[in-house]
Amino acid sequence: AAATLLDVFSFGRDLAHGEATLISEAIGCMVLGFGFDALTREEQPIELGPEGWRTLASGLARIDAGFRVASPGWTTRRLLLGREFERMVGEGQFPSDFLGPLCTLAEIRRGFSSRWFFADVLADFQARERSTRELEETPWPEFLEGLEREQEAWDDSGPSAKFWGPAPSIFTTRRGSIAELRLLRLLAASKAGLSPPDCRDPFGDRFRRRSVEGGLLVWSVGPDGMDAGANTEAEDAPVVFLPAS
Repeated sequence: AAATLLDVFSFGRDLAHGEATLISEAIGCMVLGFGFDALTREEQPIELGPEGWRTLASGLARIDAGFRVASPGWTTRRLLLGREFERMVGEGQFPSDFLGPLCTLAEIRRGFSSRWFFADVLADFQARERSTRELEETPWPEFLEGLEREQEAWDDSGPSAKFWGPAPSIFTTRRGSIAELRLLRLLAASKAGLSPPDCRDPFGDRFRRRSVEGGLLVWSVGPDGMDAGANTEAEDAPVVFLPAS
């Protein structure tokens, strides 16, 4: 059972890893969520023996080590953008044919040259991409503040860049999957009788914890940064129970 679970987690990580599309990244995070629910649900969770939990603990550590906080979908988006623009230039279309009348003034500034227009859009996209990528590696509270500034910059770049810019849900979903993965690492280590790994909450610093009858509740603060106090009904704030050893 432990090996099968690791296959599920590896599959989810691979879908959301590398230069994934936004769709495959979302599906990968969903697959990881299925694995988390299977091990933490109140009714009939998957049970493993000590050896199985040890296998799961070491496997999850490897998966976590290869799961970047930053979203990998930027290159794919740029390639799709470039491919679409190349097709439109070849067909002699103007940007307003694709992005609406808001692009008309931009076309006039570029002498109604589709090639110049699309070249400028791609250059601006790459500049915005670099700054957003750097921002993604910062702690979550600082990231949220910076993302607001980045979104304003994307909006100021015009309707084309705004259309291809970052959506906050991308970053929330990805960090939520990482939080679940790290909470499972704590659960697996506890069940296997191992020392707890040094896992940080991707939405904050340390996971919150509280002693309860029979063990500990450990949880993430979630994307809003507000501590819900191990509320299992709180959206995007996963919780695990670590039984006393």
